[in-house]
Amino acid sequence: MEICVLPREKAAWQPAVHHSLIGTSHTAALAAAESSSARMNILWRVLSLLTLALALMGLARAGNITIVLDPNFPGAYKTYSYTVSGTTYNEYTSPYMASISGGIYGQDSLLYVACFDINIDTYVGQAYTGSLVLPGNNQVQDEVSWLMAQLSNLGGYNAPVSTSGPISMAIWQLELASSLNPTPFVEDPAAQHWITAAQNTVTSGAWTEADADMYPYWVPDSNESAQRFGIEEVYLFNGNAPEPGTFGLIGASLVGLGLLFRKRSPKN
Repeated sequence: MEICVLPREKAAWQPAVHHSLIGTSHTAALAAAESSSARMNILWRVLSLLTLALALMGLARAGNITIVLDPNFPGAYKTYSYTVSGTTYNEYTSPYMASISGGIYGQDSLLYVACFDINIDTYVGQAYTGSLVLPGNNQVQDEVSWLMAQLSNLGGYNAPVSTSGPISMAIWQLELASSLNPTPFVEDPAAQHWITAAQNTVTSGAWTEADADMYPYWVPDSNESAQRFGIEEVYLFNGNAPEPGTFGLIGASLVGLGLLFRKRSPKN
């Protein structure tokens, strides 16, 4: 025997649904409450991420950060020559291979650094302790961070000396005024192009404080014990991927996560 199941007909007595003003107001109130709750959840998530960012940055700056110019790569220290008034000058040029330890950097993570103080001797293989500093709202440091970014973009350690040399000299010339040992030195004419470009970029607002903070710099604990070094590229945990300026990268990543949470939150 076959049994056919027919669609159930709507009961004649079933009342029509009417949305009264009270019902509409109640629904709107519920929607508003749910929307407010969703916004609060997003806010708490973002605040949690920001708290984590601050904690990580504090961890990076807490205690001593040790830098050693790596003695295992003697051939990695390149020299740059420039001539002024018939006299040729030879200088070791950034970036230098080094290792960094402490904070979030772990133990002996490899990195490239750019030196800031031309007149302060720093010895290969000797450990120096200090701390990391963000450029902040400092025009000279912002200009130097832009120069470090250009050095990285143009090949970093693999950039030709004809490029890395003038950029290194431009960094030294900009930093000389705030150097702990600002003894005059013969300036490289080829560096002026880079100095002018850095000043114009920062003054125009094309390079912001947030951009500059991607390139923190290291300051020694003891005055004149070592140069200050800009952190150009870091290979965290002896790993593979270079990271330009860990502070800025952490902050940007966490803000991105916050936006991702916001996009995934249900709409009411």
